[in-house]
Amino acid sequence: MIFVFGGAYQGKLNWCRKNYKIREEDIFFCQKEKQAELDLGKKVISGIHFYIYSLLLKGKDPEKEMEELLPCLKDKIVIGDDISSGIVPMDQMDRAWRDHTGKVMQLLAKEADSVIRVFCGIGEVIK
Repeated sequence: MIFVFGGAYQGKLNWCRKNYKIREEDIFFCQKEKQAELDLGKKVISGIHFYIYSLLLKGKDPEKEMEELLPCLKDKIVIGDDISSGIVPMDQMDRAWRDHTGKVMQLLAKEADSVIRVFCGIGEVIK
C-alpha cells in the first residue's frame, strides 16, 4: 500500500495522478456522509478521512474496521487529509472524528510500504 496524506487542498490527488499515472476511472472518492462501502475494485481510495467519519455515524469502530480492510488495501493508494492540526473542535463528533482519523492514519502508515506527505503540491517520502 502507498499512503499519501497532507492538509486539505495541498494537491495530494494531483501529485498521485502525476507520479503514479492515475486516471479518473481508477479513483474511488469517499464521502463524508451516507458512505456505502469502499469500492476496492479501484486503484485509489481518496478521502479516507471521510470514510472514517461515515463509520462513526454508523456507530462503528474505525480502527477495527480498517484493520479488517488492511489485506484488501495492500495494492492500493490510500489518500487522506491530516485533520489533526489546529484548534481542537468543540463538537464531540468532530473531536471523535479527529481522534479516530489520527489513529487510523497511524495504522495505515505502519502497514504501508510507502508513506508520502504532500505539502503545497510537493511530495515528501517519509517511509
